Amino acid sequence: MNADVLLRWLQEQTDNGMGARTRNSYREPMNTFCNWAVDKGGCLNYNPFKKVPKLLEDVDVRHERRALTGEEIERLLKAAEERPLHDVTAIRRGPRKNTKKADVCDRAKQGAIRLGMERRLIYATLLYTGLRKNELASITCGQVFLNDKIPHIYLKAASAKSRKAAQLPLHPELIRQLKAWLALKRQEGRATSKEKLFHVPSTLDKILNRDLAFAGIEKRDAMDRVIDVHALRHSIRPAFRISLRFP
Repeated sequence: MNADVLLRWLQEQTDNGMGARTRNSYREPMNTFCNWAVDKGGCLNYNPFKKVPKLLEDVDVRHERRALTGEEIERLLKAAEERPLHDVTAIRRGPRKNTKKADVCDRAKQGAIRLGMERRLIYATLLYTGLRKNELASITCGQVFLNDKIPHIYLKAASAKSRKAAQLPLHPELIRQLKAWLALKRQEGRATSKEKLFHVPSTLDKILNRDLAFAGIEKRDAMDRVIDVHALRHSIRPAFRISLRFP
């Protein structure tokens, strides 16, 4: 194990665009392992990676996020609901581009309407609860408590980035929409306690980009700040989400 070799490799990755956080994520386990080998393993006399510096992540920010305005949130939610149906019914190539297809079956239309409802709810839940994408993807129907004294979503410690369980109070408008969504899932026979509340696609960032374009919202503003999935959790200030607190 050679610190100079690691430093050269890390510098190559940095030159190719690797951010400070990712760089540190490679350095940290190697440094931790060598500390263990010195202190408890007895395999090493010293840690050869101790001199490899850890970069300041707050200084090297790959991109700065921005929160959406209230008007932009309304446009985004509307676009998320409408775009799946538009994509199914619209012709996107050729001389009839942007005109409607004449032969779209009802099943395809209903599937697009359901997808739009789910996508709108995914964004709304991220906005109102502050959940991260992977945290929301872990939520099952059994973790949604809409009839409790304080309606909430329960986030398990194993699924939370902080590794701490949390009870997330729900905004009254979100409660109304979630009740309608769970009623639909019950009709479909997909509302068991272990069933996922939403299908959160791994490509949600790319889907959001297309929804932003459909809504006419610029991804980057004049200050080069961007809107991405993570920015949604910062677009509604916690004080405005709901003021309820659990005992």
